[in-house]
Amino acid sequence: MTESVEKMDLVVAPLAFARHHKRVVHPAAVRRGEHARNDGDPEVAGHASQGRGPRPVKGLGDLSGRAKEGTHGGLWTHHHIGSAPGGPAGRVGDQCQIFPGIDGGKELCQGETHASTVIVRHPVHNPAVLTGGGDRLAATLTEGAQMSRLTLLATTDVHGAVLNWDYYRDQPRTGDAEAGLAQVASIIERIRAERGAESVMLVDNGDTIQGNPLCTFFARHEPGSENLVHPLAAAFNVMGYDAVNIGNHEFNYGLDFLFSFEQQLDPLLLGANVVDSDSGLPVFPAFASVIRHLDGREIRIGVLGLTTPGAMIWDRQQLAGKVDVTDMVAAASHWVPRLREEFLFDMVVVLCHAGIGQTTYATNVDAPAENPAREIAEQVPGIDVMVIGHTHRDEPEQWVTCRATGRPVLLTQPKAHAAGITETIIEAEHDGDSWRIEVLDATPRYAPGESPDSRVLDAVAEAHEATRAHVNRQVAVSPRELSTSDSRWRATGAIDFIQRVQATTVAEALAGGQYASLPVISLTAPTSRTAVIPRGPVSIRDLASLYVFDNTLAAVLLTGAELRAHLEHAARYYADLPQGQRFDPATMTSVERDGQTIWDYQYDIAWGVDYEINLNEPVGMRITDLRHPGGEPVADADQFAVALNHYRLSGAGGYRQVANAPVLYNDMVDIRQLLIDWALAHGIDIPEAQNWRLVHDRSSQ
Repeated sequence: MTESVEKMDLVVAPLAFARHHKRVVHPAAVRRGEHARNDGDPEVAGHASQGRGPRPVKGLGDLSGRAKEGTHGGLWTHHHIGSAPGGPAGRVGDQCQIFPGIDGGKELCQGETHASTVIVRHPVHNPAVLTGGGDRLAATLTEGAQMSRLTLLATTDVHGAVLNWDYYRDQPRTGDAEAGLAQVASIIERIRAERGAESVMLVDNGDTIQGNPLCTFFARHEPGSENLVHPLAAAFNVMGYDAVNIGNHEFNYGLDFLFSFEQQLDPLLLGANVVDSDSGLPVFPAFASVIRHLDGREIRIGVLGLTTPGAMIWDRQQLAGKVDVTDMVAAASHWVPRLREEFLFDMVVVLCHAGIGQTTYATNVDAPAENPAREIAEQVPGIDVMVIGHTHRDEPEQWVTCRATGRPVLLTQPKAHAAGITETIIEAEHDGDSWRIEVLDATPRYAPGESPDSRVLDAVAEAHEATRAHVNRQVAVSPRELSTSDSRWRATGAIDFIQRVQATTVAEALAGGQYASLPVISLTAPTSRTAVIPRGPVSIRDLASLYVFDNTLAAVLLTGAELRAHLEHAARYYADLPQGQRFDPATMTSVERDGQTIWDYQYDIAWGVDYEINLNEPVGMRITDLRHPGGEPVADADQFAVALNHYRLSGAGGYRQVANAPVLYNDMVDIRQLLIDWALAHGIDIPEAQNWRLVHDRSSQ
C-alpha cells in the first residue's frame, strides 16, 4: 500500500538554493538570480544571471511565506540530492524555514549551496488530510481499470492575433480570414463545458508577442501602453492556459522585454533548451506540471518546452553572450526520461517550437537543426504528444514512429495566427496503480464564424483602442498611390521607398569613415502583397502594412561577385520558364525547390544597381546585365556597402554571402520606425527607379 501511494502521489519540485537569497522557489520555476552551485541538481529548477528574483508559482503560491489560498494541501517532505557532510539530514549551517500555510507548518531546508527536492503530496492521496476517509484511498488503489478521456487543446504561432482585427486596414477580418484568440476562446469554453474543465488542458507553442501593430505598440513602449498588461498575457490568463512555450520571435525585442512579459503570465513560460551562456542552466522553466483529475483520480502531465536554435542566428545581437539555445533533440533526450523516471509524470507532452525538415539557415551555418520535430519523435522514447509549430503549416495530425519503442507519436500543428486550435483526444486507463495512455487522434477547430469571448474582449479592450489610436496617426501626405500587389515581379515605388530609406540611413552612418566612398546597395523583400500607401493622408498603419516585420537595419561589405551570387540565389524564387511559355505571377513566384517553398520574405530585391533576371536560364545563371546606375558593368572585385535587415544578416533564407561578410553598420534601429521618421521629415514622394526587370524569350516582363 505504501509503495503504491508513493508512486501515485508525488509531484516533485526540485529547488535550487542561492547564496544570499532568502526565498525558496518552486521546481520547474526558479527565476533569474537563483545562483545555485551544481553540486546537486539545480539545472532542473533553472538558473541564470539575469538578476531578477523569483515570483509566486501558480498552484503553490509564494513559498517564501504562507501558501496562497487554493494551494494543494498535504505533507511536504524533503531530501538532499547532493552529497553533503552529515548525510541526508543536511549540512552544518543549513537554515530551515517553517511555512505555516503548508500542512500546518513543515520545514524546508535553505542552505547556501545545496539543492533539494520537495515532494508534494496532494490531499486525495494523503490519509492525514483525505476528505471522505481512508475508504476512498483504498478504492483508488483497488478498483479495476477504468477508461477516462483527456482533451489537449493547443495553439501555436499566434503572432499577436488576440482579436479578429486587421490593424493595417483598421477593420475586422471577414469570412475565412477571421481569426483571433477571442474567437478561439469560445471554442475552448464550449469544449470545457461539454467535457468538464478537469479533463481539458490548454497549451500554446510560442511565437506569441510579435507579428502585428498591437505587439509592436507594446514592444516599443509607445505612449498609451504604460501601466497596461501586455494584451497577449491578459488573453492567455483569462483563457486559462496551463503552459506557454517560447518561440524564436519571443526574443525579437530582447531578454528584458521577454522577462517582463513572463512576469505578467499566469502560466509558466517554458524553455528547456534556453540556457545561461555561462552556467549552461535553464533560464526559463524547463517544464510545467499540470494536474488533472479524471473520474476522481489524479493524473500528472509533464509539459516540456523546446524552441528552435535558429533564434541564435536571427537574434544573435539580442542573445549572444547572455543565453544559448541548444540542440532540441539533445535537450529532449535529456529531459523526457527525467520527467518519466525522476518526476514520475503519467504523461509527457512536448511543446516543440519547430516543424519538420525544412530550414531557412544559410547553407554553411554551423547550428543545430532548425526544424527537428520528426527527429525528436523518432529518437526520444517516452513522449505521448508533440505540439509543433514555427513553420505555419495547418497539419493537425501526423504520426511518427519512435524507433526505440515502435510506438507511434502524434505530432499536432494548429493553424497559425489564432485561426484555429487542435483538439487531441487521449484515452487514459487507470489500473489502480498507474495510468496507461493512448493517444487517439487530433482534430482542427477553426475560428471563422465563432462569436468572440467577452472575457478576452474585456481583457484587451484598452490595449486594442490605444493601439488603434496610435496606428491611425497621420505622418505624411502621398501624391500618389503606392501598391505592393505586383512588387514581387516588377520594380515598384512602394519597395523603392523602403530601399531609399535603408540606403540613405546607411550612407549617412558611414559618412566620414573608412567606407564613406563605397556605393550603397539596398536589399529588401516584398513582405506584403496587399499593402497600399494611399494617395493623400498616410498613417502609421499604412507604413506598417508596407513593412510587416520587426526587423532592424544593418549593412555589410560585399564584392561584385558576392552581390551577383546573392542575386542568383534570390532568383530561385521564380519558376523555370521554358521558351515560348507565358509568365504567370500567380503560379511562377514563391515556388518550391528541393521540397521547400521559397516565401516572399526570402526573395531579395536589390536597389542601387541595375540588373535583369532571365527566367529562361537555369538557376544560378539568371542574373544578366548587372551594372552600376551609370551603366558601367559590375566587376567581381568591385565593393559595395549593402543595407539589409538583421534577419538577412544572419544568412536566413540560405544567403551565405551576407552571413560571412564584414559588418559595416548595425545600430539595431527598427526599419519600420525609420520609414515613419522619414515620412514625417521628407514625405514619401520617392521617384520610382526601374532598376531591375524579368526577361524571357528575349523580351522584358
